[in-house]
Amino acid sequence: DNLALAPQVQPRERAVVALCDVGEPTVPDLVGAIADQDFNVRTLAILCLGRLGPKAKEAVPALVKTLDDRDWIVRRHAAGALGLLEVTAGDAAPALARAAVEDSNSEVRQTATFALRRLGPAAREATRPILQQLSSAGADETVRNRAAELLRDMESR
Repeated sequence: DNLALAPQVQPRERAVVALCDVGEPTVPDLVGAIADQDFNVRTLAILCLGRLGPKAKEAVPALVKTLDDRDWIVRRHAAGALGLLEVTAGDAAPALARAAVEDSNSEVRQTATFALRRLGPAAREATRPILQQLSSAGADETVRNRAAELLRDMESR
């Protein structure tokens, strides 16, 4: 069940994988690794937190902040991890809704939409006002259309 590592992996990456193997007690350290400057360290930490699922609930604020990362791959993994935290990530619903309609990368938008669906009805309901605002006053027509589509999808569930 270990995250697979290539032989040339750096010591900090190995440390993140070791923390992941320990599990829940290392969540604060994994949250700290999300802020690392190294792409691989950030990504491994996010993947590990997602793998821990609801046990990593204290990581929600850091993962939400990571939805604004400069790298779309990191943003996509953060959205996916939030979805894997399920109901414990309910506070992330508004940020996921914004990512689902406003992110510049389609894969991030798709992953954020998937994550929103995993959060449960109460969290999805909390996103309705944001989506209504974006569907009527979004930055551009594309954002407005994506927000309206997500609203329709929520109403059909």
